Amino acid sequence: YARRPVPFEFRVARTGTRDFLPGARSDRPCAGPRQRAPLRAVPQLRLLPCVFGRGLEPSWRVKLSFHALAMSERTALVVWDFDWSLVNENSDTYVIEQIDDTGQIYRELTRMLHEKRRGWTELMDWAVGELHIRYGTTPARFGEVLATIPFMSKVLEAVEMAAKVSAEQRILSDANSVYISSCLASPLDAAAHFSMVLTNPAEFDHAGRLHIQPYHRAGQSHGCSHCPPNLCKGAILQRWLNECPLRRCVYVGDGAGDFCPATRMRPCDVLLARRSPHDSLLRQARSGGVVAQIFEWGGQTDADGADLLATLASVL
Repeated sequence: YARRPVPFEFRVARTGTRDFLPGARSDRPCAGPRQRAPLRAVPQLRLLPCVFGRGLEPSWRVKLSFHALAMSERTALVVWDFDWSLVNENSDTYVIEQIDDTGQIYRELTRMLHEKRRGWTELMDWAVGELHIRYGTTPARFGEVLATIPFMSKVLEAVEMAAKVSAEQRILSDANSVYISSCLASPLDAAAHFSMVLTNPAEFDHAGRLHIQPYHRAGQSHGCSHCPPNLCKGAILQRWLNECPLRRCVYVGDGAGDFCPATRMRPCDVLLARRSPHDSLLRQARSGGVVAQIFEWGGQTDADGADLLATLASVL
């Protein structure tokens, strides 16, 4: 079946019946890994059209609906931050530094950031515009640079391992859609393992200039004091948790922007927070406000992400 697309999210098409059935309920708010919450009768006429359509016989629709609900309870939802989490770099600054070897654009960007003239996403749009003006940067050039962005070897193994155990994986990032799709195209076709990417939308115009827009447009304030104006990750994760309340959520992150979604997680969920030097999330989570189980990864003692792989394997 096909689901109606959500603005500024792109989804990877896949088969199967693992989506949560709206309206179904369990006696428990959250089921852990390999645990089955009690199934209840699914109101056939109210629920099934939105999942299976109207082309099947009623008896088969009931059987399939119970199968989908069982799968939704058994599979976990793994949410990945992108910069310094899924990839071992900040994709925004990486592109600028690789193309502008003089460092002038980055210095100007840093100055404007300190002067608080613009938000980060607006500054990134300005920076890629300068790359186009000064270097004539084309979509192909962006693709070449992003194909070289580093990944931790064990992080890629963790993505593949989660896919093998049928965990649904999504990306929730403050980067942009062009950077993420380009990065995921090269290492082992990683894009196939993600069902959804939610980030700031970006596209090239007819002249080849990249334009980056905020996820939350001007005038659409999310009202969150933890998050930048362009994207509240916490609101998005809360929506996802509401859509599939029976599934354990595992969140992989590193920065201050990941703290808001961490505060929305439940006691049965797992937060994988990166160690120093990219430890803003870890320090904030340890100081309070997070009820999820917290595990550490990365840092000097975990250069390849082995701790992340081991922890993810133990909780899925």
